[in-house]
Amino acid sequence: MRLPDTFKLSLTEFFDDQIPSRYAILSPTWETEEIAFQELQEGTNKYKHGWTKVEKFCALAAKSNFRYVWVDTCCI
Repeated sequence: MRLPDTFKLSLTEFFDDQIPSRYAILSPTWETEEIAFQELQEGTNKYKHGWTKVEKFCALAAKSNFRYVWVDTCCI
């Protein structure tokens, strides 16, 4: 499982018993300019609206003490 780190805005890969027991989930309405897995992994296309959505979600999750998040637009 790959989850974005709320502080680094980069993907962290977990296997089996390493998967965090707590992470926030965002399942937004899909719109134009969503970022894909590869874009998040490479940190590219930060101008897209989807990047801002993930960035704001990570900031909100971090304030609630979540280190990792799952976002269906780029974690599937």
